[in-house]
Amino acid sequence: IKKGSVNLKHFLSLDGVTENDIAEIIISAREFKNMRAVHENSTALKGQYVLLVTKQNNPRANITFQIAIKELSGEPIITSLMGEHLESLLEDANYVKALSACGLSAILVCTSKSSDSKAFFDSSSVPVIDATMGRNPVEALAALMTVSELTPNFKGLKFTIVGDLSQGDYSFITALLKFDADVTLYTTKDGSLPEQASRYLSQFAELKITHDKESAIKGADYIYFTDGNSSLFIDGDDLSINENVKILSSVPVSSKLANSSVYESENSLISKQNENLLHTCKALLYLLSNKKA
Repeated sequence: IKKGSVNLKHFLSLDGVTENDIAEIIISAREFKNMRAVHENSTALKGQYVLLVTKQNNPRANITFQIAIKELSGEPIITSLMGEHLESLLEDANYVKALSACGLSAILVCTSKSSDSKAFFDSSSVPVIDATMGRNPVEALAALMTVSELTPNFKGLKFTIVGDLSQGDYSFITALLKFDADVTLYTTKDGSLPEQASRYLSQFAELKITHDKESAIKGADYIYFTDGNSSLFIDGDDLSINENVKILSSVPVSSKLANSSVYESENSLISKQNENLLHTCKALLYLLSNKKA
């Protein structure tokens, strides 16, 4: 049931975020997607400024987030910082406070480390959104939204996460377990779940771990590839075990996936997931920058 608000000020991970707040963000994202389909503009951020902090050259993120801000009638401010320049900014809490006081409505941090967004969070008086490249909770929301468009009730759905745990998208796994999905991690034999992550996830449900490809694929409703170029992979021939399984992936996709038949198959939802990233970003900016919490 839409409330038009979330009990959040910042969005750095899905740890501690309730199922209701996740659903609220996805409902809002769907509304923005429907508005775009009929060329209807939003004025949710009219007259407001959003800072996008980047560290590496990542045109996809820059373009996606700029469009999201523009389609809410806001003004994006882009700053691309490298190495020691970003480090010196993050170490100066007063500098971050000064940026927050300039009239910003939110700060999107799209660098290579989640710790960068945490540094902004520690000193910022405005909402901070972690958009770390490849592994961030906004990407996880886009995947959740994509699944919800086909199967709104996640309870009992079977998901297989493919990749090394060091590369795994914990935000996506966290949300799936909170929604009572059946989650299996197909990883290497030396893969192990960090103790802190294991302890947190065990509150919700069991995360199954397997090293056997066939058992990982069989019966799965969705296969989700992490962003790592690990030795593990599931190709088009493997999918003959389960021809109806849908394919998701964190983005940017691994080189193996990008060059495989799986990426372009009719089972792939990756393009739709890419589009939904735009709408989940708009939903977050709308719900957080308007301070309805």
